[in-house]
Amino acid sequence: MKIFKRFLSVFLLIFFVNFLNGCSNNAANSGLTTTTVYRENSTPAYNTSTYTVGGTVSGLAGIGLILQNNYGDNLIITSDGSFVFTTALADGSSYNVTILTHPAEQSCTVSNGSGTIDEANVTNVAVRCTK
Repeated sequence: MKIFKRFLSVFLLIFFVNFLNGCSNNAANSGLTTTTVYRENSTPAYNTSTYTVGGTVSGLAGIGLILQNNYGDNLIITSDGSFVFTTALADGSSYNVTILTHPAEQSCTVSNGSGTIDEANVTNVAVRCTK
């Protein structure tokens, strides 16, 4: 019985020393705090997925057609065919394709020129030019 009491005393002493040591960890002693945040069903704030905006031009007969996306990212178009703006946009961003300058003696219109990026490249912007 005497050995058991001594063993219990030593065990409790070691337990309390370790317990107290755990309460005063290095982060607390250095003035640093650590916070763990758990989010349920959340999307990371560092979304790195980007997508391009583009489409096709038809009916272009002259020079001078310049398209814009979101009032910038100017793109000079010299012939009919496909186009893609150079600046990619993050998922969920809006896009708005407009005509900055019309070609000489032609008028151009934009169809499907605005919307929101939805986890895919936009490829259906249509620019139609007529005389």
